[in-house]
Formats: sequence, C-alpha cells, structure tokens
Amino acid sequence: MKEVRKQVEETKLFDKVVLATVSQNPHLREFQTQITESLSMKIEEQSIQTRAAKLSARLKHEKNILLMLDDLWTRLELTDIGIILGGESGNTCKVIITSRSLDVCNSMGTTKNIDVKVLSKKDSLELFRQEVGDGDFDAQLEMSEEIVNECDGLPSYCYSCKNLKK
Repeated sequence: MKEVRKQVEETKLFDKVVLATVSQNPHLREFQTQITESLSMKIEEQSIQTRAAKLSARLKHEKNILLMLDDLWTRLELTDIGIILGGESGNTCKVIITSRSLDVCNSMGTTKNIDVKVLSKKDSLELFRQEVGDGDFDAQLEMSEEIVNECDGLPSYCYSCKNLKK
C-alpha cells in the first residue's frame, strides 16, 4: 500500500492521500490518530465520538482526498471514525480498502472489488532477500524460508518481517 500511495501522490490526482493501517484488532482512537496526523491535525479529546465529529468536519473541508484503509479484518463503520461519504459540500473523498476477506469489503458496501493474488514462494523469497540483504539471507537460508512461509505470500508481511532477523 505504501507503494500505491507513493504512485497516487505522484499523479497529483488527489490533494491529499492518507494511508492508515487498521489491522486485526482495530482500536478506533489509534486509527483516528493515524488519519488526523496525516492531515497535520491534532485532537486532544478522548471521546471517540468527539474525535469523529472533528475529523468529519475536517474531511468536509478537504477538496479532493483519498483515504487508504489497509488491512481490514472485520467490518468497520466509517462514520464511527469520522469518515462520512457522499457529502454535499462539493468535496471528493474516495476510500480504498484492503482486506483478505471479500466478505469484509462487501459488508462495507464497496463499489468495486479487485482480487489481488499473493506472491509465489519464489517471489516471496526474492522480496525478502531484497529487504534483508544477500549476506543475511544466504547465511540463514533455512530461517529465511521459515519466515517467508509464515508471510503467506503477502508482500506487506515480507516487508515487516525483515526486522525479525535483526
């Protein structure tokens, strides 16, 4: 998703591009913080509802924004966070959701779903080798293969697991 974000930013199709990772156990406050920090916004309030209202007000003032919500495991009610789609103020807020589950996407009313295949074991090993460096990879090939197997062909896991070897 970071690479997709970078490419979208280079196209200048959106005034702002926000990437926030939800993960398996979403904590709404942390998720709101990821979004508000990307918008250079600071919210001191502790109430999730108050934070959602402030985030919603800010998003209404953005003219053209793309929100990239990465790694959803369960349905997420966007209004609980402060993301309200279909506003009347003339702004454009688009949302991209990534999830392992098509059911999650469908439950959130997505309009277009794209099935992205996982990497082959060979490609996963190559990506992991690029991330950790040839020396570390070759010296501990068996451990590298075990780590890659745990990544299930997901590039984001290959990127994040590189620190396990250090």
